[in-house]
Amino acid sequence: MDAKRYIGIDLHRDCFTACLRLENGREYLKEWKLEELAKFTAKLRPSDEVAVEVTGNTRLFHDAVAPHVGRIVAVNPSQFKVITHSVKKTDPNDARNLALYLAKDLLPEVRMKDKTQAQIASLTQTRDTMVKLRTALKNKVNNLCSAHGVNLNKESLASEKGLRMVLEMRFDPLVNLELKIIIDQIRSLNQSIAELEETIGKEGQNVRLAAKLTSWRIDIHSEEQWAELVEQRAEEEQEHEQVAAMAEIAAEETGVELTPEMLAQDEDLIRKLQELQRAGDDDELENAEASEET
Repeated sequence: MDAKRYIGIDLHRDCFTACLRLENGREYLKEWKLEELAKFTAKLRPSDEVAVEVTGNTRLFHDAVAPHVGRIVAVNPSQFKVITHSVKKTDPNDARNLALYLAKDLLPEVRMKDKTQAQIASLTQTRDTMVKLRTALKNKVNNLCSAHGVNLNKESLASEKGLRMVLEMRFDPLVNLELKIIIDQIRSLNQSIAELEETIGKEGQNVRLAAKLTSWRIDIHSEEQWAELVEQRAEEEQEHEQVAAMAEIAAEETGVELTPEMLAQDEDLIRKLQELQRAGDDDELENAEASEET
């Protein structure tokens, strides 16, 4: 009978470090290129146990290794404090720690989604990113129009009619060019988001799956219920647009360059900018009061 072996893997995009730990505590380290994965799996035994950090290509590694070993554990680095707070943050040390705690059965295991689940989860994340980016672009359109004395209604940019109306406005040539480019992107995002939603919710099958994979509540509605829900979501999105617009105003006053990508990726930035703006207002008030006293 083969001796039990515990293998810790520190995985990267194009390579990985493997630490093989025996039951007597002896360890063997080796560096592998990811293209050598087939050679690595050929050396595995059915009694082996493997632990690997969760990264972008863990699915590839997991699917290649799982058929050859008795157990493979996917580990969340943020939960495994020995890795994230290691005094010596090196690949061999990470691999050793994984092998050691795998042998002690003390690793926080993350359930690996099957292929379909992983793909649906990726679709829902992509949709969320696109919605945030679209909101940021709509805010930019609102700000450009407002800067030229045109205040759009909250719902103006939620329809194709509203987008055409903006394109028909006559501003300086460069402003019109910028508006055209942004609206082209909004239209493209509208189409892509609709396609994603159709794919995720096709025949109601993937909706239930997506609900399990995200923090969203996803339901199947009648046409009337869907229309009401769309209107409700539009209102929520408009509220977010208003908050983001306030952040852009704060950014201008504080000298911070705010891009659509920044708004799409970090909503906390809105609050930070508003706090910075308020701090600046308080400083101006204090300076004014000091001037009056002198």
